[in-house]
Parts: sequence; structure tokens; C-alpha cells
Amino acid sequence: MARNEKTPTIHQAIFDFNGRSYIAYHNAKLPGGGEFRRSVAIEELHYAPDGTIRFVPQTDAGPAPNPSPGCQGPSRPGAAQSL
Repeated sequence: MARNEKTPTIHQAIFDFNGRSYIAYHNAKLPGGGEFRRSVAIEELHYAPDGTIRFVPQTDAGPAPNPSPGCQGPSRPGAAQSL
């Protein structure tokens, strides 16, 4: 992961969710961000064949959706529908 421009720390955490690995970290990308005004960000991790973590770019969009099976929408008649 590249060094943050406005804050020297990222205080990261790595976790697995629905079979994928992610890194949660903080940066200062929001307007007015800086050393004591950081924002939380999440990116998906990808592994090389030897098991090392590949470079993780800091994106504005974050990872692709990875919903749990129970979050796929209404599963019973009469359940709420999205508009």
C-alpha cells in the first residue's frame, strides 16, 4: 500500500468475509482530512501464488460488493421490495 500523503499512519486490520480477505485502514482523503481527521477505508486483498499479499492500491470506490447469502433480497412472499 502506498504511503498516505496527509497522515503517516494507517492503523490497519486484516479480516476475512464471505471467503475474501480485506484490509481496513484509515487515510485523510475526505475534504479537510489530515493527521487528526482521518477517514476509514476498505480494500480487498489479493494473494500471489507464494502466499504473499500483492500491492494494495488505495481506491476511492473500495472493494466490489460481496453480500452474505442472507442479504440477496426478499426470500419470502410479501417481503419488502426495493423501489
